Amino acid sequence: METLVGDNYLSYHAINQHSSFYLATPKMVFDDEVDESLDELLNFFEPSDDDDHQIVAFKKHLSATLDMTEIQVERAMLESGVEKEMIDRFFNGKDGNPSFLDITKGLANLTKDMMTDGMTYKNLRNLIETGLGHQLDEMKQNKFTLNDDFKDSFFQKTFVEFIKDSVHVKDKSKVPYYEFYTLSYHVLDMLGISKEKLGKKNRYGNLLNDALHSYYARYCDVLVTNDKGLRDKSAILYHMYDVSTHIVSVQECNELLEDIGIDTDVDHSHLFTKVNYDAKNSERKYLGTLDDGGEVYRLEEMSRYFNFFDAFLLEISEKATRYILCKSDTSYLSEPNYREMGKIIDRMVNIFGPDSNERVFFDFESEIKAENEHIHRTWEFKTITIDLGRESLNEKFSLVITVPNS
Repeated sequence: METLVGDNYLSYHAINQHSSFYLATPKMVFDDEVDESLDELLNFFEPSDDDDHQIVAFKKHLSATLDMTEIQVERAMLESGVEKEMIDRFFNGKDGNPSFLDITKGLANLTKDMMTDGMTYKNLRNLIETGLGHQLDEMKQNKFTLNDDFKDSFFQKTFVEFIKDSVHVKDKSKVPYYEFYTLSYHVLDMLGISKEKLGKKNRYGNLLNDALHSYYARYCDVLVTNDKGLRDKSAILYHMYDVSTHIVSVQECNELLEDIGIDTDVDHSHLFTKVNYDAKNSERKYLGTLDDGGEVYRLEEMSRYFNFFDAFLLEISEKATRYILCKSDTSYLSEPNYREMGKIIDRMVNIFGPDSNERVFFDFESEIKAENEHIHRTWEFKTITIDLGRESLNEKFSLVITVPNS
């Protein structure tokens, strides 16, 4: 990777939705140390040079209060083995009943250990798998019904409901999708579903990176990976959350390379033949009736057009039939940028020639200045009209072929 990007590192902050540029090689990013915030958490109750006397007094008071509050724990059954070791770490090594302070410090230390030692996370995962027992085994049988199977298990709620309830936001209807998705990925692994093989070298940070790869691949047509854990967990979540990204191995990707970027529509005859075939042979899903009495359908199976459009709407009215090609709703890149619009326009010009306003190939600078927000092209012929631009019916960038009804 370094031979391709050098030390140019572009980072996207999914929550704040902005990108930043850094000088860092791939290895530097991958080997980045544990965030200093963990050390700050571990030393939270220790006075620092920046604290004034009120902060110092507050820390001492809070520490004393948490230390006086004990948690009653029955640990007779945890006399040996990994379970006892993990519980002891939760309780910060405290014999007898731990205090809130013990648990706070224990969790902070355990979190830091998970980031630096894969065995810590592995042991915690084993503890959870052992506790859930046969219920978890049943859920693993059919991973693609996991959402509903979750409700019949110990959790008593669907997988989606469980994830939403686990994200710490007050309004559960406004859970940030970035947190929702990456937590979904981690929970799958924590439950031992397509779990990663972690150890002293393969650490928890690797799992975090895989979750991010799976998340950002939702913005792409294809996720290329030979990592079985990443592949399987992504397949489960893509199925559950209606993501259209295809998952392929490196070998499968090599076989696809020859077809990527090749025009799917070579001339107008080929294009109209595809449209006619899809309209006649695809199963139609009724979407509704328009004010003028026209009916709208969505075709269930269709070809891909111009290497971009993968959804097909059919509007049938008394006066005309409209064939509307757009990007599917399940794609996170459903609206193309100007460069992508330009490529589609250029392919249309190659097939149909200049548009009705005698405009030819796309010019990035002038088109943006002229159109400001929306690009639109029209080709008018004797029997049909072709529009390329934003369509009011679906509010998407679409290719619309209008044929009057005779």
